[in-house]
Amino acid sequence: MLGKLLKYEIKATARNILPLYGALILLALINKIFIGREISAGYNIYPVGISIVLYGVIMVAMFITTFIVMILRFYKNLLSDEGYLMFTLPVKTWHNITAKLITSIMWIVLGMIITFATLIFLAFNKDSIMLFNYRVASIIRDINGSLGIKGYMHILSLMLIGITQLASGILMLYAAMSIGHLFKSQRVLASFGAVIVLDLLSKFIGGTGIFTVAFSMNNFHVTNALTTESIISKYILWIPVIINILFSAAYFILTNYILSKRLNLE
Repeated sequence: MLGKLLKYEIKATARNILPLYGALILLALINKIFIGREISAGYNIYPVGISIVLYGVIMVAMFITTFIVMILRFYKNLLSDEGYLMFTLPVKTWHNITAKLITSIMWIVLGMIITFATLIFLAFNKDSIMLFNYRVASIIRDINGSLGIKGYMHILSLMLIGITQLASGILMLYAAMSIGHLFKSQRVLASFGAVIVLDLLSKFIGGTGIFTVAFSMNNFHVTNALTTESIISKYILWIPVIINILFSAAYFILTNYILSKRLNLE
């Protein structure tokens, strides 16, 4: 059933997001043509400037639209009148939350990939591509020579930090909207208040946790060939991943509990 919900969510959100992705790619192609002609033939700079501004506007609009769609899909489907229909379906509450979470992460990550790809497309030429390939090869050689597999583990941990932080942020918004819906009036204002409180708590608890673990490692005396520096280089980057996962689980459980046991759609 989760697969069907995912298919439904992707289809429902694609109509708002995909046109902006297409517009961004199209403007990147137009900008590339304009920039090439400007450099080679000294064309008027105004069309180039207008095209670049439009590219920037579409880029910002793409991420803002994705964020708004993410919020409205959760609110409309589960916390408004549509919730009467959604909660009568033979679907578990956590399936609805998971489908919306995965869809939101997918669109945000895809938007970042498309943005990065178009920026590279605009910035690169033959010379810069050769330089980029050389730099990447040099970095890979340095990682292999100095850190070995640990270098790739650091890269993997940074990617996981980004993904888990994104999931934690989305689930925090879901939890805040669910908390706000417990109030009989001023639910939007209550949701904003819940976001502020949850964000402050997460920063305080998360920051305290990272500091405590890092301080403990720094003062941990080890023997033999294993040094404190090697312990920190191996594990310190994984601490935010663990903290993000714990916060994500807490927000998910809280949201699922409210929607399952305490939801009032009146």
